[in-house]
Amino acid sequence: TMRIRTSCLRSMRTRRHTHSTERAHIGESELIRSKISPASLFNLVKVSIAPQNAAKFSQIVNEEIHKTMEKEPNVLAIYALNLKDAPNEWIFFEIYADEAAYEAYRGMPHFRAYIEQSKDMVVRKEFIKIKNLISISKGAFAG
Repeated sequence: TMRIRTSCLRSMRTRRHTHSTERAHIGESELIRSKISPASLFNLVKVSIAPQNAAKFSQIVNEEIHKTMEKEPNVLAIYALNLKDAPNEWIFFEIYADEAAYEAYRGMPHFRAYIEQSKDMVVRKEFIKIKNLISISKGAFAG
């Protein structure tokens, strides 16, 4: 189990939310530590899936992450997690070598297939802008 902490700013007050997650699918480049740079792009995406599609969506995500790690050297990591108490709620944490790597990945046939296969399963998608301040990894999270 991993814990992710997110903050929301409302009316000049900060509220902290802690979400317990289950590891679902993880893909990480073997060279992630040496490739993260100030130009690296980090994405955090929250996705809600229709309950009846949970198993199929998990299968599609698993296949896409494996294809991405095999074919995309500048996609450094993709972590796909479920909220522990809400298995239809997903959090994707992604690391790309740079903006160009992200844009190239979005144009790849396997990514376009993932979007097409999952489009009717997704109820809500939220992109959360994040900035890398400190990144440390021993690598080999994928298992």
